[in-house]
Amino acid sequence: MRVVFFVLAALAQKPAATESADVGVEAKWTLAMKAYQAQSFEAASLVFFDIAESTAASYAARVEEAEFFLGKTLYQMRYFDAAFARFDKVVERGRAHKFFSATLSWLALLAHRLQGDAAVLERIARFSRNEFPPGIRNELSYLLGKHLFQTGELRRAEEILRGVQASSQFYPRAQFVYGLAQIRFGRPEEALKAFQTVFDLVPAGAAETELGPLRELAQLNMARILYQLERFKDANRLYRRIDGRSANWIAAIFEAAWAVFRERDYAKALGNLLTLDSPFYENEFFPEAYLLRAVTAFRNCRYDEVDRTVDIFLKRFEPLAAELKKQIQRLGNSSDKYFDFFVEMRKRAARRTGVVAGAGVSTKGDSAPDLLGRVLKLSMADRALTRMHAFVLQLDRELAAIRSTRGVWRKSALARSMFEAVSYHREQAAIDAGKRVRDRFVGAHTEIESLVQQAYRLRFETQNARLNRLTAEVREEQEFAPARPTRKVAVYEVMFPFKGEFWRDELGYYEVDVKSECQKK
Repeated sequence: MRVVFFVLAALAQKPAATESADVGVEAKWTLAMKAYQAQSFEAASLVFFDIAESTAASYAARVEEAEFFLGKTLYQMRYFDAAFARFDKVVERGRAHKFFSATLSWLALLAHRLQGDAAVLERIARFSRNEFPPGIRNELSYLLGKHLFQTGELRRAEEILRGVQASSQFYPRAQFVYGLAQIRFGRPEEALKAFQTVFDLVPAGAAETELGPLRELAQLNMARILYQLERFKDANRLYRRIDGRSANWIAAIFEAAWAVFRERDYAKALGNLLTLDSPFYENEFFPEAYLLRAVTAFRNCRYDEVDRTVDIFLKRFEPLAAELKKQIQRLGNSSDKYFDFFVEMRKRAARRTGVVAGAGVSTKGDSAPDLLGRVLKLSMADRALTRMHAFVLQLDRELAAIRSTRGVWRKSALARSMFEAVSYHREQAAIDAGKRVRDRFVGAHTEIESLVQQAYRLRFETQNARLNRLTAEVREEQEFAPARPTRKVAVYEVMFPFKGEFWRDELGYYEVDVKSECQKK
């Protein structure tokens, strides 16, 4: 096939406009197809490109076919973004292009290869669901429905997700996204049904499988919906079923603290918060836990305790708000700077333990730099951001692969055009990822600032309480805070008094005795 390559390379170098009678487009096409079938893809790509880019009238009959086959060839060469650029030309022409429908299957393959690139799914969205090939119809419906949900096209997302067949392996995933859409629509009961379907379909022992995390996430979402519906006991029941070995367990413990608080089970609420204080979770970040602890004390008229808790919160988190603001001001509005900062963080995370990538600060401790480390760690755990970064790395690999080629192909017009196109896409992908990083930073700053303001309001209400200036509604909450009956230990339980030491098998079972100091009027 080496001889064929040299022949094709020479043909590709020859301008189409000066085509000789003995070397016509059909001769080129025949040799290109032979090279493609023999998997000599470099050789085939040069001639497909030559035909596809030609403006000669004699080439017109083969241009669309060459365009389509060039995309297929570049895919086989693992230049996935460059392949997408070629298929994109087909889609842009619309149904007038004779390979419009045939392109869909290749776009489906690229949706897996370029997972951080929303453009692929945007092109798939131009096809109707009836055009999806039967063998991949359910998969494409799920991928497209998820994309439409993420871009806010909820009506169309809902319609397409409904089309995923219950017998399909993609049905549980489609139902999960469908449930999220129902939450956006304000239909909690419909969302509960969808998440219950996911929970029922994914086996309990599937934790290590691809679908395993979906079961637990469905359970968490059901608990959150029940909380919003003020069905606190049911919500807490689901929170407590989250496996203690799960990465979601500590979040469930925190959210359950709010559920039992709303039931006025203050001993259990504070017990859950005590679990958050254990050294096992010293790198976790739950600033709202301080406010919940303070509000619990306020409900029970324990004003000195409110003051102490609020003071600790403000001492820790006001400097953090200032530190976040300083970082945002330093990076400005430049998406490039945010992306570079993100990349540096990832690199440092790979090199060091106990240090957030790029922040250069420990995640242990309660100083502003330490807490900033925890915020950055959480921000960088964003799944969408991880996919976007993976896409940028994919484009970097394609650029490196193009640069590493040798001989005729590297010097070709095809290689130059690919390098320019992929470089442009890489630049845009980095900008998009940088915007995402900035949004995470700004969102974290806004959240902390809001909690700081809530802390100051709680301090103000505490002063009013001391002066007996509470509103009737707040006074009622305090005056009727129920005294908790003495805890009875079941025969299969053992009660140990907490003496400052945390044991992993006790986490989640703590209860803190709370004596209300409120006086009934």
